[in-house]
Amino acid sequence: MKELSGQSKRRDLDKGGISLALDQARPPDRLDVASVTITIDPPIHDIGLAEALDAIVKGADSPIMYSIEDSKVRFFIKRQTE
Repeated sequence: MKELSGQSKRRDLDKGGISLALDQARPPDRLDVASVTITIDPPIHDIGLAEALDAIVKGADSPIMYSIEDSKVRFFIKRQTE
């Protein structure tokens, strides 16, 4: 996430980039999103933000989702019903 955030700042004309956040609000019996491992193999380069976000979701070892807010992308664990 640090790399993606840094890339978004470098490519942003205003150098503001986007914020990436992990949604830590969860019931005690649920998986913590910070414990999810992301593997993207082979590595990908020169892609847009939407493609990068999709690669993160597909490369996660547990089902995750993201939401795009005003200036932030929030990652959270995907519930069984979603």
